[in-house]
Amino acid sequence: MKRVVPGTPEYADHQSIVRALHVAFTAAVTDATSTVNSDVIPNSYKEARASIEVAGWQQNMDEEMTNLRKHGCWTVIPRSSLPPNTPIMGTRWTYRKKTDENGTFTRYRGRLVAKGFSKILGVNYFESFSPVASFITIRTLFALTALPMFNYQYDVQVAFIQSVIDPTHPPVYFEPAEGYEDRRHYVYQLHKHLYGMKDSPRGWSKLFTSVCLKYGFSQLKSDECVFVKIVPSTKSGKSASTFSAVLDTLPNVPEHDRMYKDCPYESCLIILCSYVDDILAFTNCQSLADDFLAHCNKNDM
Repeated sequence: MKRVVPGTPEYADHQSIVRALHVAFTAAVTDATSTVNSDVIPNSYKEARASIEVAGWQQNMDEEMTNLRKHGCWTVIPRSSLPPNTPIMGTRWTYRKKTDENGTFTRYRGRLVAKGFSKILGVNYFESFSPVASFITIRTLFALTALPMFNYQYDVQVAFIQSVIDPTHPPVYFEPAEGYEDRRHYVYQLHKHLYGMKDSPRGWSKLFTSVCLKYGFSQLKSDECVFVKIVPSTKSGKSASTFSAVLDTLPNVPEHDRMYKDCPYESCLIILCSYVDDILAFTNCQSLADDFLAHCNKNDM
């Protein structure tokens, strides 16, 4: 290491390099700090109210409450009307910033969730098992996309709050949403499942299964999360009635003989695979998939 003597040209060059490095380092730290601060997520309602982004968080919380009330998730009742020692489940707000596929911020997301860990088996919930599609099934279905079939995904909005709590079970009470009702004098009597409850996935699974069966799907015995429907698509009545026969048919149905204009096959096939509240749809007829989506909307899903 060479010693630099003050007052020499070498010393001046050395100092200019040090200053340049200091400026670059300060700019990098400032940029990193501003990036971190812009991505701060509140951990509680109080933090959200104290955030510099309070307007965005508050607007989304208002939308969440409007949606929950619209779906009739609860009834507000006086706390004094409950019998002594009635178990009351806690609630809290969770926050998240949603981004697109490029990582660009799109919107704020505030969700009211139940503190389901306080629920007691046999007291305010009884069963929690919910089937989940196996990854072997999912990989097999994605292999079908090598064939001339579409595939796309339904992401059901607020899926769990669509399912009704079994009316034969004891009533479920929980604390009102922080920042809205007076928590000292009122509680919510719950009518539909909330995110965070131990039996919410089971309730949603039962609802989705009933909607699919009502539409005419057949549920696989090998995987309860997969539903298949085959519909004749020719006016002449010629069709393939089995899954393998549908896959073997060629797209040779003339347009004048099609019941669905966008399906050149003898039969329309649609396969649904549910993984909690994400629904994968595989089909050779988009019109049939759109019709099923309309059926779900009619059933308030």
